[in-house]
Amino acid sequence: MKNDLRITRRFQLALALLATALGLLAAPGLRAEATITVQVNEKGARISPTQYGIFYEEIERAGDGGLYAEMLQNRSFEAYRNGVGFDTRLNAGIMPVMDDPKNIPAWELSGAGKMTLDQSLPLNTNNPTALKITITGETALRNAGFLPPNKTSGLGVGLACVQGEPLDLSLYARRSDDFAGPIQVVLETKEGAAIAQATIAGVGTNWQQFKATLTPDRTDTTARLRLTVAGQGALWLDMVSLFPEKTFHNRPNGLRPDLAEMLAGLKPAFVRFPGGCFVEGLFQLKEAWRPLRTLGEVAARPGIPGARWQYGSTDGLGYHEMLQMCEDLGAQPLLAVNAGMSHADGALIHFTARGTLFTGMIDEALNAIEYANGDTTTKWGARRAANGHPAPFHLHYIEVGNEDGAFPDYPSRYAIFYQKIKEKYPEMHIIVASIRNPEEKPKDSPVEIMDEHYYQSVDWCLNNFHKYDSYPTNAPKVFIGEMGVTSDPSLGQSGDKIKLNNLGTALGEAVFWLGAERNSDRVNMTTFAPLLCRLDHKMWPANLIYFDQSRVFGSPSYYVLKLLGNNLGDVNLATASRSEPLKLNAGRRNATGKAPYSFPDSLYCTATLDETHHQVILKVVNFLGQAQATTISLPGVSEVEKNATVEFIAHSDLTALNSLDHPTTVAIQTAAIANAAPSFVYEFPPHSLSILRLTLR
Repeated sequence: MKNDLRITRRFQLALALLATALGLLAAPGLRAEATITVQVNEKGARISPTQYGIFYEEIERAGDGGLYAEMLQNRSFEAYRNGVGFDTRLNAGIMPVMDDPKNIPAWELSGAGKMTLDQSLPLNTNNPTALKITITGETALRNAGFLPPNKTSGLGVGLACVQGEPLDLSLYARRSDDFAGPIQVVLETKEGAAIAQATIAGVGTNWQQFKATLTPDRTDTTARLRLTVAGQGALWLDMVSLFPEKTFHNRPNGLRPDLAEMLAGLKPAFVRFPGGCFVEGLFQLKEAWRPLRTLGEVAARPGIPGARWQYGSTDGLGYHEMLQMCEDLGAQPLLAVNAGMSHADGALIHFTARGTLFTGMIDEALNAIEYANGDTTTKWGARRAANGHPAPFHLHYIEVGNEDGAFPDYPSRYAIFYQKIKEKYPEMHIIVASIRNPEEKPKDSPVEIMDEHYYQSVDWCLNNFHKYDSYPTNAPKVFIGEMGVTSDPSLGQSGDKIKLNNLGTALGEAVFWLGAERNSDRVNMTTFAPLLCRLDHKMWPANLIYFDQSRVFGSPSYYVLKLLGNNLGDVNLATASRSEPLKLNAGRRNATGKAPYSFPDSLYCTATLDETHHQVILKVVNFLGQAQATTISLPGVSEVEKNATVEFIAHSDLTALNSLDHPTTVAIQTAAIANAAPSFVYEFPPHSLSILRLTLR
């Protein structure tokens, strides 16, 4: 068939540049060897309104040091308790050295003074430790934000401030009788030049909160906070916080806006939170996330010293803030609760189902639902109103545990949660924690939704494009709660600090997502994992969004999900395709396999119908390293608007990736088609995901 594709000059140029890079610029008479047929009158499963969501977990500094906008690390001086094994050392009688700088991370003292940790007069029982500065002359205390994980003392990498955008300083202070003050507050460059200043006076001998506003006179990404005192005596500090006034939706104690805007760009239908393994803790129950303990005044939140991912959590981004985040994103909340099971060095510690600890966790789950949904006349609904949100948050999904589903004593725990929750909240959707095999699901209790987790390889994704085609429609719905390509050789080893997920891994994921979307009557919820990674805390092979203290970029996987989430449609359409075979030099988890791997097709496609705009939304992955001229046919359609739009991501190199300095090497591009018809030829760029919107007339 003659190639009669007529497209805009801009798109011609984009394709020419891409093809030139590959040495594949097509001749005008190129024949269309590939075909895609969309049966517009043959409808399949309706698209689930919760098809694409996001999964938030405190891992890789996703919250503290990331999405949570607090700029200072160790603001309450409790970080000496953080990390793996602290309580084990305490149980062995090994006490922390209170004046060891390694136990006061992120803070540095200079001048005529000494700093020590002090518990003689706590600010509150949940945060028993303060910083005591013994003053014998001019003394300066500094904090420069968050430390990289390989650094246990000294200053962080810097505070990011923007000229003219105010920062709110808050601290609690008390003094000895012989110290008069004041405290000079300076936001300074790393060379010591003042960017903003304030003075705190009137410090007394009892704890008191003080506030000041610092408005930078310049933009700086490596600034430091300096508190300077002089004279003689002692000064105690606690809960020293520096927070930008500008947060996402201007919420107090809110979210870093650039990161939250990246989340909003995905248009997530729901947010699963707060984990993940973070829900379970590591060695003991007190390391598990407990929603009701994260409510109220931030200075009184106990945090989690030994959180699962090897650093402590302040719980500043608590249950209320996560619910507020869901509301601000226009997403439904999906709360994961501890099932009475905890990680411990790869094994599991199980809390007895008849014990008071387990009973308390069920009560806490019920109270957490009441906090989210209860009328203001209820105990926890009133607490929500007192925290500034009288209206309910509309929580409809609860997941019982995380990755516990295959363990033999999980079903009995699930059964108790299911019974108790349904008795009080029959409308609640309850999700079984991650399983690998449908036969592993609890058999003595109803199962509505099962969570499945897949960290796999590119070829696994392609081989599983049809995974759910034969899945029984009367079986429990599937929630793919964690998924991402993590084992491709291009990613390096697990925890590689340099190599990031790339276009090839993202296109593999796109194929799997399309297969799940095509079966949205079976798979009605999906999320990528992990969501956020501070680059100097990278420990997972692949993440959706990366950032440092001042910048953020989406991985190619991010742009895949942005394309899919913003182009859902309402109902699937029957689709068939024929294309060249594919040989893929990707890795696979099977250690005996050797690349390249062969696949019968190189085009993977689905289509949906946007009933409001009368548009066929065609979604196509081209895995070939060359453009594919493809005949697109819509049998039974009499007329198609000739002007159509296409959004795509593409690059000549499958290993192309984004970075802080080059954040959009792989990003969404747009173009126009000028000759769409019931049958026409379109050339899909090499290594691409394309979304075509064809308007029916």
